[in-house]
Formats: sequence, C-alpha cells, structure tokens
Amino acid sequence: MAGKMYTFGEDHTLPKRAEQHIREFVDDILRAGIEPDTIRPQVEQITNEFLTKITDGGTLSPDAWLAIEKIVTEQLAKTPEWTEPELLNGWESYGGVYVTAAFRKLPHGVQLRGLIRNGTVGKPAFTIDAPPPAELVIPSIMWNGAAITACRISIKPNGDVIPATSAEQIGWVSLDGITIPTS
Repeated sequence: MAGKMYTFGEDHTLPKRAEQHIREFVDDILRAGIEPDTIRPQVEQITNEFLTKITDGGTLSPDAWLAIEKIVTEQLAKTPEWTEPELLNGWESYGGVYVTAAFRKLPHGVQLRGLIRNGTVGKPAFTIDAPPPAELVIPSIMWNGAAITACRISIKPNGDVIPATSAEQIGWVSLDGITIPTS
C-alpha cells in the first residue's frame, strides 16, 4: 500500500474513517463465526499491521491505541451468547470433551455448533426461532458406526433442524460450521 490512507491530526489520534474500518474488520471476524476470545491476539496483531500500513509506518498517540482497544472490545462484545436448544426425538449432545449442541443468532443468520447423537434419523433434533424463509439442505459429516461420511442437515421454514442420511445408523452428526441465512 503506497502512502497514507488516512490523514492523522497533529495529536496522532485515530480518524473516524479508520475507526469505521476497524469496526467493519471485527464485524467480518464475527460473521465468520470465529470465537472472539480465541482470536483477540490475532485481532490485535492484524490491527497493528493494518495501522502500520495505513499510516505509512507512522505512529499513533497512546489515546489512539486506547481508542482502537475500545473499538475492538465493543465489537467483540456484540457477539451473541450461545443457546442450548431443547433436543427432541432422542437426540442428545455427544458430551464429554465435545462442544454441547447450541445455536446463536448473528446479524446475517443463525450459527450452529456441537455434536449430536442417538436421535431418530429424519426427525427434528431441535428447533431454532429464526428460521430461513425456505427449506435449506446443508451438507455435514457424521459417524455411521464404521466411518466418517457425509450427511445432510435440513432446516425447515418452521425452524426444525433435521439430520438426515440414508445410513441406518448414526453414531453422531456434526453441527459445527453451519450458518443458516435468515433472509
């Protein structure tokens, strides 16, 4: 990047345009579903690299750095909490060291996580309260008792989350990495 993207005042404080770019950057991280606490060091490092580039190697005042920390903290605090759904039709969280089945509402959709097991194939595992406008079929993975293989998760317009496969047995189904757009 050649030259400065922003003009800093004599006090080397953070311009409003730079603040907005940092907010958007952190929002992008949240939209990707990355857990804020796990990425704080990376956010700080990338923010430092970003600011070095946009200031053409210039320096910022301590007040500007405090403003950046405040922005990052505020944006990361916006991450909604996970909700553990009521599991239906024999489905249960796998347990042990594995993440409990949960969902959270993000600005762009509903994100799922966890491993579930022992339920009735083709029957709702749980219901989300921010469903998509039309049925979605999302690929996932499962353990069928012999190997890890593909399966699908159907999300109905009424919010039902239904693991489905042609396998007769499901040892577990992964919900990790699934984000359901709600518009």
